[in-house]
Amino acid sequence: MNKRKFFGFALGLGLIISALVACGSTSNSSSSVDTSSTGTKASAPTAAPTPSTFKVGQTVKIADTWDVTINSVKTNPGSQYVTPTKGTFMLVDVTVKNLTSKAQPISSLIDFKLQDASGIAYTETFVDSSIPNPPDGTVQPGGLSRGTFSYDAPKNTKFTMTFTPSLASTDTTVWNIND
Repeated sequence: MNKRKFFGFALGLGLIISALVACGSTSNSSSSVDTSSTGTKASAPTAAPTPSTFKVGQTVKIADTWDVTINSVKTNPGSQYVTPTKGTFMLVDVTVKNLTSKAQPISSLIDFKLQDASGIAYTETFVDSSIPNPPDGTVQPGGLSRGTFSYDAPKNTKFTMTFTPSLASTDTTVWNIND
């Protein structure tokens, strides 16, 4: 092989390798979470998604399928018939909006999770019939569902609420609900 052919071969091979490396680095660069209330975009690597953290009152667009808002968080001391065993009842008022063209299920037991700073998760509990039901069920395309989650939780503890749109999803959104 003469010098000219070898140089052309090496240059062509170098260009092909450079193109493959460039394509590989852009195809897995990042994913994003779009927040409709703040207009900001938080990026995280697709290999290990890092959840963004939001505050009560912020509406968050999740995976182009849901708008989720934690409207408010209140405490309730219970009643003469139902009292908290851990300290107080925490009531989390949530609204979800289906952004797709298909009806979608929503479940407070599967999609949402309340946990404290040490990672302990809390299960929903019944307070009384005066508290609105959680937004469970099927949400029609473009439809809204609003309701309240009730938890028996310790007083003076920092909590987060997470939403993951399906068991197979890596899109987890986190709200600090004590701020």
